[in-house]
Amino acid sequence: YYAQKMGFFKNNGLNVEITALTTGAGVTAAIIGGSVDIGQSNAVSVAQAHERGIPVLIIAGANRFLVTADESGLVVPADSTIHTAQDFSGKTVAISGVRGITEIGMRNWLDKNGGDSNTVKFVDMPFPSMAAALAQHRVDAAQLTIPELQAALDSKQVRFISDVYSAIAKDFLIG
Repeated sequence: YYAQKMGFFKNNGLNVEITALTTGAGVTAAIIGGSVDIGQSNAVSVAQAHERGIPVLIIAGANRFLVTADESGLVVPADSTIHTAQDFSGKTVAISGVRGITEIGMRNWLDKNGGDSNTVKFVDMPFPSMAAALAQHRVDAAQLTIPELQAALDSKQVRFISDVYSAIAKDFLIG
């Protein structure tokens, strides 16, 4: 968006139309289907395409997860009885990208910390919809990222549980 606003594309002879998509899987599918030319996806969605023999070219890493960056977090409603991984049994968690990097992180975190990821239901939801779903108790937890994470924490309506990506690694290429 910054490059578009500053005229970088136009100044270099590119006619760019930005289309917002909500998940890495959606971006990868749009690239494969030809409805977009380039996009920012996550490493898992691209790897899944590659594994199936679908030609997807990685140009460059887009973002890196660092455990010290505080850019994502698993949150629950402030009044929730959930405090540990064991408390997630039978619960519903909103994530962006079922079967993607977020679900992998969430399952790893649950299983490494005494929970059972097979007892949790994951629902795909865009980040901007998650805080309202939590407030209305339509989901029990959500894995949010900045800026939605900070807004939800500032509202005092949610409580931070963990950064589940840290169960994958302290530092890795996420997208």
